[in-house]
Amino acid sequence: MNKKNFWLGFWLILVLAFLQRIIPLRNNNFYFTMDQGNDAVHVREIWFRGQLLLLGPETGLPGLFAGPLWYYFIGFGYFLFGGHPFGGLLMVILLNVSLVGIVMTKIKKEVSSSWAIFVGACLQTSWWFYDTSRYAFNPFPLVFLAFMLIFSLIDFLAGKEKGYLWAAVFVGLGFNTEVAGSMAFAFFLIFIGLWSVIKKRSSWKNIFLGWVIVGLFFVPHLLSETSSGFSQTHTLLNEIGNPNGIFSERTFAVITPRFLTVVSRSILRQVPEIGFLSFTLIVLLVFKKWGTKRKINSFTKRFVSLSLALLIISWLWFSSNKGWQDWQTVYLSPLIFVSFLLLLHELKKEIALALFLVSLISHLLIMKDRYLEYLHPKADPSLLTNELQAIDWVYQESGGKGFYVYSYLPSVLDYPYQYLFWWYGRQKYGYLPCEYASFPNAPGLFVPNKKYYERPQKPCTDLRFLIIEPDENTINQDQWLSAISQNTKLLEATTVGQIKVEKRLILK
Repeated sequence: MNKKNFWLGFWLILVLAFLQRIIPLRNNNFYFTMDQGNDAVHVREIWFRGQLLLLGPETGLPGLFAGPLWYYFIGFGYFLFGGHPFGGLLMVILLNVSLVGIVMTKIKKEVSSSWAIFVGACLQTSWWFYDTSRYAFNPFPLVFLAFMLIFSLIDFLAGKEKGYLWAAVFVGLGFNTEVAGSMAFAFFLIFIGLWSVIKKRSSWKNIFLGWVIVGLFFVPHLLSETSSGFSQTHTLLNEIGNPNGIFSERTFAVITPRFLTVVSRSILRQVPEIGFLSFTLIVLLVFKKWGTKRKINSFTKRFVSLSLALLIISWLWFSSNKGWQDWQTVYLSPLIFVSFLLLLHELKKEIALALFLVSLISHLLIMKDRYLEYLHPKADPSLLTNELQAIDWVYQESGGKGFYVYSYLPSVLDYPYQYLFWWYGRQKYGYLPCEYASFPNAPGLFVPNKKYYERPQKPCTDLRFLIIEPDENTINQDQWLSAISQNTKLLEATTVGQIKVEKRLILK
C-alpha cells in the first residue's frame, strides 16, 4: 500500500470510529449513573471552585481510592462543555479513537501498511472495544494504558531501555483510573523487569528508576494520607487481616472459566469452546511455525507474548482474591483480538481468510444487535435523557415557585440528581430547589462541599416532588416511599421511561 492510500484509509477509519461513537449519543442518550454522578460532583469542585483534589474515585474496597488524575482528565471535558456530562464522555471517546490511530501507526511501522489498516478497521467491529467508550467510566482508560504498556515493553525488549520507563508511566497512570486492574499491570511490570535483569537485557538501575516513576504517581496519596492519619493504609491493612475480606479466599475455580470466556469471546462469541481452541491453535501454529508463510514477525511475537503474559498474570492476581469484577480487566479482550489479527498475518492466506471470516461474522452479529439497540433511547432510568426529562417535569409543574425534591435510587446515594439539579436545573430554570436530596434533612455527607451548591433559590412553598427509580428491592423502596409521603397529598404523577415522578402537597 502506498503512502497516500494508507493515510487516506487511516483518517477514514478514525473519522468513522468517532462517528460510530458519537451518533448514538444524540439527545443525551448515554448513561449517567451513580458512578458518573459521583465523578461529576467531584469534578465540579475542580472546574467550578478551583479546588485541588488529591484522591480520585473510591475503589470497590470502601475507604480506598484511586489517584485523582481521572477527575482532571474528564474535568477538562466538563470545563469545555460548561458542565455538560457529555464533556467527560467525549474525553473517553477521544482516548479510544486516538488509540486506534496509535495502533495503526505502530503496526504500519512494524508489520505493514495494509495490515495496519486491516487491524484498525477490524477493531471497529469489536463490541468489547467499542463498549469501553459508551459512557464515562473510570476503568475504561485501562484499555488505552494496556496497549501503551505493551508497546513500551516491546520497545524495551528491542533494546530501548527508556521503554521500561515509559511502561512505568502507564502503570502509574493506571492507578489513577482503576486500582485492581492496575495491580495486574504492576505485577506484569515487575515480572518483565526481573526477567530482563536475569537475562542481562537491562540493569537494576533502570528497573529501579522505573519504580521510582511509578511511585511519583502516589505523591497525592501520600499527601492525603499524612493529613488523614493514614486512613487508607489502615483500611488496606484491616482488609488484608480480615478473615472474611477480599483477600481471605482463592477463587481459581471461579475465575478460570470467566477468563477463558474473555479469550473465547474475543474470537468467536457464539461458540466459546471453539473460540478458545481456535486462538490456542493459532498461537501454536505460528509459534511452532506450522502452516506459516514466513518467519514470525518480531513485533507480532512480542505483542502476542506480552499480551498472553499479561493475561496470565491478571488471572493469577484476580484468582488470588475474591474481588474481581469484569470491568477491572476490560483491557484483555481488545489485546486478545489484536493478537489474533496479527497472528493471521503470519498464516497462509487460505487458513487466515477462513479464520478471519468466521470471526468477523461473529463480531458483526454481536455489534449489529447491540449497537442498534443502543442507537435509540430506551426506558432505562440511568440514561441522561430520561433523568433530564424528569427534572424538566418537576420544574414545569412547580410553576416557577420554590419546591422540595427527593430522589430514590437503588444505589441510595443520589449523586446523579445532586449534580443534574445543580447544573441543568440552575442553568435552564435559573434557580435550585429548596432542598434536593435523598430524604428530608439528609446531611449530604457524601456530596463534597454541598453548601456551595444550594443557591440561588426561590421562596419555598409546600410543594414536594418525588423522583423514584425502579428497584428490585421493593421493601426498601416501599419503606422510603411510606416515610417520605407522610403528611402529603398526591396532586399529580407521571412516568419518564421507568422513572416515576410525583407532585405532592405538604399538609399543614
